[in-house]
Order: sequence, then C-alpha cells, then structure tokens
Amino acid sequence: MSAVEFAVTVVDLPAGEATPLSVVFDELKLACVDDDPPAARAGIYLGATYTSTQGGYGAVADEHLPAVLRAVAPGATWLAWDDPHEGCLGAAALYAPDLGVWTGECDSSGEIYVPAAALPGPEVLQADPAALAAVTGLTWQNRIVARHRELAAGPPAAGFVPVCAPVDAEWDRPSGLIYIDDPVAGTQIVHAPPGPALGHISEPAARSAAAAPRAIQIHGSLGISTELPFGKWVMESFHMGLADGATEIHKVNLAQALLRGTEPDDGLFPPYIRPTLRARAHDRFAEVLAAAADDD
Repeated sequence: MSAVEFAVTVVDLPAGEATPLSVVFDELKLACVDDDPPAARAGIYLGATYTSTQGGYGAVADEHLPAVLRAVAPGATWLAWDDPHEGCLGAAALYAPDLGVWTGECDSSGEIYVPAAALPGPEVLQADPAALAAVTGLTWQNRIVARHRELAAGPPAAGFVPVCAPVDAEWDRPSGLIYIDDPVAGTQIVHAPPGPALGHISEPAARSAAAAPRAIQIHGSLGISTELPFGKWVMESFHMGLADGATEIHKVNLAQALLRGTEPDDGLFPPYIRPTLRARAHDRFAEVLAAAADDD
C-alpha cells in the first residue's frame, strides 16, 4: 500500500447495517481490491480487503476510523489497519460485538505484530491465562480467521451483504450525521463521530509537511536526495490536501450541506431577512397584538 492508505476487512455484517457502512466506504473511497464487483451490485463483500488511496493516513492510529465503524455497524466484525508509511509497523484495530475493540501494531498486510518484550511472563499467565489474548489480540484474530474459513467454505452468496434497497445517502462529516433516503423506509439518520473532510491532512501528516522543508535545509544536498524521505514528505503534503477534488468541488458540497431542507422563495428578497421575518411574525400573531392593543 502507498503511504496514505488504510484498509478494512469486514468478515461478519448484519444485513441492516450494510447500507450505512456502504455510505462510509463510498465516502472514504474504499475500493475492493480482492474482487471486481459488478457495478449493479451494491453492498459489502465479506472477507475482502477494501483500501483507500485518497488520504486519511493515520485514521486507525487516531481512533477515528474504528469509532466510525463501530457507530455505523455495531454488529459487524472487522479488521482495520494503517499502512506503516515511513515506519516499520502500522496501527491495527480488530473488533467483534461481544469482544469489543483491540488495538495494536501490524505490518503492511495487516498481520498483527507483538514484540517479545510485550508478552506477559509465566507468573502473569499463571495468575491470569487470558492475559496473553489481551496483549496479542489472539481471541480477536482467531475469530476473524474462523470467519474467513467459513466464508471460503460457504456458497458465494454468503460472502456478499447487499444494501437493503436502492438509496440516496450522504455523510455530513463535520457533524457526523449520515442521511439515508430510503424510498421504502423513509429518511434515516445514523450518528457517526464527527471527523475532518476527506483529503484533510491529519496531525501526523501536517507535522511532516511543516518539518520536511526545514529538514531538507538542515541536511543540505543530502536532504533533497532519495537517501532521505524529506522530499517525499513534501510531495505527499500537497496531494493529501487535494484529495477528493479541487476547492470548487468542496464549495459545491458545502453549499449542498448548508441548503439541505430549504425551499426556494419567489420573493424579491431572501425570506430570512429581518423585515420579512417581522412581517411574518405580525401576520402570525395579529390576533394577539390586536388583543393587547385593545387592553391598552
């Protein structure tokens, strides 16, 4: 994976949670790399790896992505991980409804890595045999591996969870609200944790963007060579800010969010200016005002 990618694998998912999870995957530009699903099929492929190259490095490490997945699909079982980027290891999060979430480190393929120094000693294991699973995430890993085997042995249809119906959905990331317009069930609102817009430079990337030019100056000619990663950091800081479209596209998306639920007005002036609001208030409370005037 590239330096700005993260990935998600869902191995179990209730049918009713496929629609909001699909909305999140679409918004995060998560693409299925293990299959080439037909365009007519809308839903989640269980056991497949979905990766994103549209920004969001550090989404698992800063716990925002795991929080979003738990909010929109609390009954799902999944594994999410960050690419190691310039380091040796990335951040990983494993979740099952009855186990909760486990976080640790992994390689670029999502394989969990636990240093030997972190393993509990014999005395700890004798007192608490579950300590090994808590440190290594072994219980979570076994659950995910078992589900992978079930999916591989079962019929192909069991590995795909379709959305409940053709819907029009939108995720307002700053507020965290997911609006799902279902022609059958009506409008549904799913509450997810608020987060930055797609393409927003995360705090680790922002620090890299600020420190990289200074690091190049300090190291001189060596700083602009491929022997050091500073030049790569500078280039990444530009394209991470451009992900999901140019500024004009973000303006259109912002306008749509601000105008949600409003209706056009045929008047000469906007309906929310003070004289118009005063006139409407007079019309609405005309009887009350007349009665007050008679009392005086």
